Amino acid sequence: MAFLNSSEAITPENVTSEFIDEKFRNQSGAFDVKKAEAFEQELLVRRKEMQQQVHDTRYSERILRDVLSHRDALKNAHKKSTFGSGNVLRGFDIAVLPGARSLVEMIREEKPDEEIQQAAEAFVRAYSPFELPVCL
Repeated sequence: MAFLNSSEAITPENVTSEFIDEKFRNQSGAFDVKKAEAFEQELLVRRKEMQQQVHDTRYSERILRDVLSHRDALKNAHKKSTFGSGNVLRGFDIAVLPGARSLVEMIREEKPDEEIQQAAEAFVRAYSPFELPVCL
């Protein structure tokens, strides 16, 4: 992220603006559907990685806690790492991914910039717990 000039105060608003510029706007400052789609794809990859991490963690915990057979531990970890079983994945599935899809559609449909900006700011608030340096 081409971060704020050292003379600028680092505020949640500045960080949000920088993030939106980096992920959703082109060099001329217009919202860019290709950048938004690329970021949406990054989120899908990130979600898959998060699910694998949840799976691996639950698998390890289950083995240590219950001393189950390898097969039983793997089966239980898979069940618990699917949609709806973990707060982290649930938040990502309910707020982050739909927000990104909505932004892509809004940009594709050439909605007014003010409307897209508001949606982008709402998206950043939903996404901020998953990503630093967005610190809202």
